[in-house]
Amino acid sequence: MHRSFVLASVRCRAAPELTSSKRGRLLELGAAMVSAREQYLRDYWAPQHAMATVGSPHRLVEARRRDGWISANLSAHQNKVALESALGIVRSSWQAARGRARSIVLRNPELGRAERDYRLRILDDPVLLQQCLDRVPVGVASDLPRPARRRIEHQLSRLVLRSRGAFPRKPPRLWFDIDTNLYRAFVRHNDRHFRGAWLAITSLQKGQRIVIPLRGSDVSAFASRTGRFESRPNLRVYLADTIEFETVRRVERRPPGHEVIGVDLGYRSLVVASTGSPENAERYGDDPTNRSSIIDTVRNAIVNVSAFGPSRDLSEQLIRPKREGFDAATSARSEFDGDPSRKDANFARRQTARSISSSRTIAWP
Repeated sequence: MHRSFVLASVRCRAAPELTSSKRGRLLELGAAMVSAREQYLRDYWAPQHAMATVGSPHRLVEARRRDGWISANLSAHQNKVALESALGIVRSSWQAARGRARSIVLRNPELGRAERDYRLRILDDPVLLQQCLDRVPVGVASDLPRPARRRIEHQLSRLVLRSRGAFPRKPPRLWFDIDTNLYRAFVRHNDRHFRGAWLAITSLQKGQRIVIPLRGSDVSAFASRTGRFESRPNLRVYLADTIEFETVRRVERRPPGHEVIGVDLGYRSLVVASTGSPENAERYGDDPTNRSSIIDTVRNAIVNVSAFGPSRDLSEQLIRPKREGFDAATSARSEFDGDPSRKDANFARRQTARSISSSRTIAWP
């Protein structure tokens, strides 16, 4: 089914004013959350939990709550979030394995219709697939003889396990998830140390939070989509030289129109966005010392180009102009809805950031 929206990731970064003590406490929290997630991941990676993670992960969470949490350093709710992150990884691996196995079955020309239908029926039913993985005879009515059904179930189990792949490697960058109960975003306009947006995250110490200053003064990325406090988005925290907070929001698809927005990486300014009128052109990055942060901002504010038409290829939207006295000039063209009311500079700036696809290679200076 074709969805009317795509998911876009929005990232906010910690401000340079973040102190070393707060960074250390955040790293300590991250290490504890990652350790707990890895332990939960190993506990639920086995095939016996396969379809439970796909169909009813909340039952596994409640069962773990009754049996006791793994990490004594984390609170009960932090353990729950770490477990849910692990179950999300496990669920994704099994879903991908089912998709690969289904594709292999559909492409196999040697299978008869009855054998193919029997395999697909098991793959499409989580209960039947779990029985197959557990080596329990699947009670499905079929015209195939019993020995043939047992052979197919054995082959299908091996195919799914082989399609799943190995246990995930440790990521090169430390990350962990927090939900709406573990953070609070707010703005301080009169703070004597830092005026702008802040993010308060529950720490390992009971009743204490790590209050982190953010770049800019906008906290709309952390706002509730329904207006209710408990529906604020979950955050993924990336810990490296730069600390980033990522959330996901929905972006509506728009049919391709006739309006064109151009982005030019120029000589005197890093980025110039324009709808064709020089008076309304927006310039960014006149200060050379701030150019690296603006490049990262443009890269991180990206939505897959399929948001503006599933059949539109990126090669039709990226144009590399001839070099005319300066290096690495790159131009991106993207077609949008031709509503005249949307031709203001703010719309140009927002849609330009959405038009470039981070999943493809774009030349940057």
